[in-house]
Amino acid sequence: ASSFSLLLLAARGYRDVPFLALVFWAAVRAAEGRRDRSVLALLTVAGLLRPEAWLLGGLFALWRRSPRLVAGALVAPVVWVLTDLWVTGDPLWSLTGTSELAADLGRERGVAKVPGAFAEFVVDALRAPVAVAAVAGLAVALWRLGWRRLVVPLALLGAGVLTFLATGVAGLSILPRYLTVPTVTLCLFAGYAFAGFADLPRGRLRRLWTVGACVLLAGGVTFAVVRMNVVSKLTAELAFLDASHRDLVRLLDTPEVRAGMACGPLTFPNYRLVPDARWYLDAPRGAVRARSDVRPERGVAVFVVGEKALRRFGFADGASPSTNAPDPGFERAVRAGRFVAYTAC
Repeated sequence: ASSFSLLLLAARGYRDVPFLALVFWAAVRAAEGRRDRSVLALLTVAGLLRPEAWLLGGLFALWRRSPRLVAGALVAPVVWVLTDLWVTGDPLWSLTGTSELAADLGRERGVAKVPGAFAEFVVDALRAPVAVAAVAGLAVALWRLGWRRLVVPLALLGAGVLTFLATGVAGLSILPRYLTVPTVTLCLFAGYAFAGFADLPRGRLRRLWTVGACVLLAGGVTFAVVRMNVVSKLTAELAFLDASHRDLVRLLDTPEVRAGMACGPLTFPNYRLVPDARWYLDAPRGAVRARSDVRPERGVAVFVVGEKALRRFGFADGASPSTNAPDPGFERAVRAGRFVAYTAC
């Protein structure tokens, strides 16, 4: 609840949230000793959303020592590769395309960047009190319960770390989203640090653990009170996104924009608003473009107004700032809130 990044993933409707739900649903069923096929089925569906689940499915199949499960663990990656081949003609497009995009955008890459990024991203996602509790809870759980009883959460944690390491080896962008599984798993160990004393018999150890848990809880509450701006930041971000979307829809519905699109493509400064506009207009790829890719001489050129909107939609890594200025021949046609359309026919 204190993590702005995880709340934003949920609020923006990223696929990370259903992916995490499927992974941890499978983990619970595995820990309870449920049917192996149901566990693998959940991981297969998760693997169609994000490839991090592929490693989890493979580890589960090897753990159960079942050739059938090993074959089942290959379903998600095979479907992914075949989809890439069908759509792009390149079976490894997801890997090569992502790697090339990371290079174009100048994002951090390489295995040397992984250790520092791992610590930074985990603490940033969990926030300091939960991160401290997670480390303490992991140590105490290993001491009290042993690794055999923790094989499922340890597998989630280890697979997540290996996946994050693999992104560096593969030359992909090193992003916090690749750490969602180990981050949520660490929350489980943080919970054990807070409440694990309930499993102990009455005595000195239970009293000491209770005091320690109260100290952690007090630190967490203090941290949350000090950083109450997390809630206000989230609501402000959602209000900004909603208002921006409404402005964009109003602009696209104007007669000036529709008439201008009959003369040429609709363009934005970069790729950020292209998917939204194509989705709303139900337009083909060539009808809505980014000026960072192409500068047509006719059509509709949309520009962003306002400092925050310009930072969010007007500029992007790898795109020239010059895309925010009208080309010769384009004249101002209409404005809707944060967006202004110029047309040339």
